Amino acid sequence: MAICRHKGYPNLFITFTCNPKWPEIQRYMKKCNLNAEDRPDIVCRVFQMKLDSLVKEIRTGNLFGVVTTVVYTIEFQKRGLPHAHILIFLERTTTLSTASCMDSFISAEIPDKEVDKEYYNAVEEFMIHGPCGLYKPNSPCMVNKKCSKHFPKRFVGVSSWDDDGYPIYRRRDNGRTVLKNGVQLDSRVTAEFYRSTTADGSTDAVDEIGMYYDYRYISACEAAWRLLSFDVHFRHPSVERLSFHLPECQSVIFEDDDKIQNVLNRPTISHSMFTAWFDANKTYEAAKQLAYIDMPTKFVWKKDLRQWHPRKRGFSIGRIFYVPPGSGEIYYLRCLLNVVRGPTNFEDIKSFQGVTYTSFRDACYARGLLDDDKEYIDAITEASHWSTAKSMRKLFVILLTSKMVNKPENV
Repeated sequence: MAICRHKGYPNLFITFTCNPKWPEIQRYMKKCNLNAEDRPDIVCRVFQMKLDSLVKEIRTGNLFGVVTTVVYTIEFQKRGLPHAHILIFLERTTTLSTASCMDSFISAEIPDKEVDKEYYNAVEEFMIHGPCGLYKPNSPCMVNKKCSKHFPKRFVGVSSWDDDGYPIYRRRDNGRTVLKNGVQLDSRVTAEFYRSTTADGSTDAVDEIGMYYDYRYISACEAAWRLLSFDVHFRHPSVERLSFHLPECQSVIFEDDDKIQNVLNRPTISHSMFTAWFDANKTYEAAKQLAYIDMPTKFVWKKDLRQWHPRKRGFSIGRIFYVPPGSGEIYYLRCLLNVVRGPTNFEDIKSFQGVTYTSFRDACYARGLLDDDKEYIDAITEASHWSTAKSMRKLFVILLTSKMVNKPENV
């Protein structure tokens, strides 16, 4: 979410799946007279190398244009093979939202066998669903005499987006077919990258989190992946988590046998990442132009020195620790850290237009960061015309306990 806040929404979602028939894997297995499932470590190493190569090629900008961010997560299929879900953030241009741009990246059609036989063979082997339906009613995908994967799709002459913003890929009736299990299949059964709605526009609710927990187990490949310490999550640029605290409420770490006086006398006891931001604003002119959440874009937190230093290379995105709205003053402090620039102490954060407020909540209210509670006042006023006193008190208590009112004393 921090990356989306800074870069916008991702443009491409790519699934990259391990194939045990890759020549690199087969060559090694043939030499050792083994099957791919016998050496999950080799499968993982080859997949990692190919994934690194793919990400490197994407980031060069030659495939899809200028890439600003790449994020991926590694998951493992039920048969154990690893695959990566990759999000690509491209440099914002007006052409990204056009159908022609979509067609230049994604194809859901059977390729020409004569022009590109290798591509045709790959689609024939890996990217064709079925046969199912009338041709094979006992197919595993059939539920209540219908394909649970919603095949076949419709023929579509031009790519477009449905009402929910999901793509409808071009599938032209060009006469190209693939023979699979004795059945001629056309582009209406070509698998897509990703779909969350059916061809007729209806939506199926899929609880992926529930499915994950219900069928969770550790496969040999996942065990090997973690033993080899390969990344399960990857993101570029990196995200720096920013801690913060109320005055005199910073965290202090100590051992069980440390003397309390020695802990309190440490020179760095009052120097947290957050308070070091105040010092940076006193030292660096560039720091005064940045809100706390933007500090990692131009500065680096030196943990050993407990200081912010100007960044010499690279780039990072800041993310302030989440605080629920009902947490009181620390929540309002978090709201202010997204907008206040150049403070040198806590009082500066509470100041706005020459006035220093007594609380972070009042400072948020003065800056217009909080609602004015007018809708709740109107609701109480309306209820006063017909409600009993008991119901009025109950309504006000509900507003208080649900933390919906910003300034209860005003209401």
